[in-house]
Amino acid sequence: MQAKVTRRTGFFGMAMKLIVMADGKEMAKLPLDASHTITAEQDSIEISAKQWMTGSNTVEARDGDHVIIQSNYWAMLPLLVSIILIFISNV
Repeated sequence: MQAKVTRRTGFFGMAMKLIVMADGKEMAKLPLDASHTITAEQDSIEISAKQWMTGSNTVEARDGDHVIIQSNYWAMLPLLVSIILIFISNV
């Protein structure tokens, strides 16, 4: 069984590699806009990703699937609000 994982996280998180997990085991560290093919003996695998203190939902992948990892821009909202508040407080 083979499944392809592609990282398309854009600007957010580009400074750090993304760790791809398959069935709870680290399979690859992906830089920005990179892909990795996961090979397993099972019919399906559980794929997730993590970076620093955040993680993704688990997705089931079967043979030939292409999993695309994207940023959740709603998760970046607190960061942007914090930066704006710091800027406003210094003016």
